[in-house]
Amino acid sequence: MNDNEPAARIVVPEKLDLRISLEGIPSALATAVENFAKPAKPASRFRTLLKDYLPALTPIATVLISVMVSIYTYNSDHNRSAEALDKILSEFGGGAKDDRARAIAAVKLAAYGKKALPAVKMVLGSDDQDLRSGGVLVAKQMYRAETVNRGELTNTILGYYTENDRFLRLSVMDWLVEMGRQLSDKESRLAYDTIKRSFGDHAERCATQDEAVAGQAANFLYIWSFSDSTPLLIGLARECRDRAHPDMFQGARESAVGTIPRIARSLSTEERNTLLKDDLPSLRKDVPELSDLIDQAVISIQKEGTMR
Repeated sequence: MNDNEPAARIVVPEKLDLRISLEGIPSALATAVENFAKPAKPASRFRTLLKDYLPALTPIATVLISVMVSIYTYNSDHNRSAEALDKILSEFGGGAKDDRARAIAAVKLAAYGKKALPAVKMVLGSDDQDLRSGGVLVAKQMYRAETVNRGELTNTILGYYTENDRFLRLSVMDWLVEMGRQLSDKESRLAYDTIKRSFGDHAERCATQDEAVAGQAANFLYIWSFSDSTPLLIGLARECRDRAHPDMFQGARESAVGTIPRIARSLSTEERNTLLKDDLPSLRKDVPELSDLIDQAVISIQKEGTMR
């Protein structure tokens, strides 16, 4: 082999010094062999290090970044919640503002969205009437402005009712009445089911309820007038009684009787006849103290029937 022939020299430490002829080998293959024969550069070792260890380090870095973001988000949300609580207390704790000023304050606080919900819950559970009514206004504006998803907000507030706290329950009922007919049919039905679970299908547990809660429950049923709520309404009139305090629940009972004619409008002829011939006469016998109101309800239902 002559010295002018293409060749590649491969030197392996403590091995033979090899000289290989590349004559007759295509140029592309010859170049590859020559590059293979060259010693590795330091930079390639760094690339090898990254190649070997970066995939293992990436998940760890991702976790660390996620933890840092979570801590930052938690601290930010906590600060916003505390800020919202401070503002609710300052805006509604004094009790001297007029309705317009309270409405404006509620709009501003509703802009906090979900971050204000912990503060809203705290004031809804307060024994201070001004704070509770302020929380109701804020929750109402949250719903109207959709700073919190409406369905999610309704479920959250109804969830407060199940905590068996007197003031929270009353605030939930106040909110439902304050919302009027703004709730969706699905949301109003969820509220109705919540009331039935608490009072019983025939209000058999009404005597164990708070008087103000029972009154607002009756008002809610008046607003929505569900066609299948007649048993619950009759039960409110019959069962919402305290033998030791005869005047308790009077408002709830009267409101329940007054709502029955509204319900009757959506009943079939057969259902109205049952109401007039059986249900109301039986109720009148059981609660003679409400006989005048029951008689008025009968007349109203009969008059409505003749107009059809």
